[in-house]
Amino acid sequence: MHFITGDAFRLRESVHDTLYDVVFHQGLLEHFSDAEIAKLLEQQLEIVPVIVFSVPTPEYEKQDLGNERLIPPSSWLDILQRYGFHVIEHCSYLGVVRRPRVPTTLGHVRLCHLAFMAKLMCRK
Repeated sequence: MHFITGDAFRLRESVHDTLYDVVFHQGLLEHFSDAEIAKLLEQQLEIVPVIVFSVPTPEYEKQDLGNERLIPPSSWLDILQRYGFHVIEHCSYLGVVRRPRVPTTLGHVRLCHLAFMAKLMCRK
């Protein structure tokens, strides 16, 4: 495994002519506009055949940094399709949410779709 750091909008400058098998990121894309998301994914697809990413959904219920776009999985799919990305597979994964102001009994715990994950391959 090899990790690199650099400007995600100028990825080619960081990796030069190196090609990788996959790019994975969690909690990155929700900080950008739709157009910026498309640009980031285009940069990544220049160096890998497959991207896997995970982003929080509205059921995550908080913005850790304050600028997260907590949008539903259907909206993520719309963004990806609008910009011509081929989604190989996608899913939501579940988590348990406990409300801090109420007792954490079973009646106050709910299972919800906290995050959306997608696997992309090339542009259409």
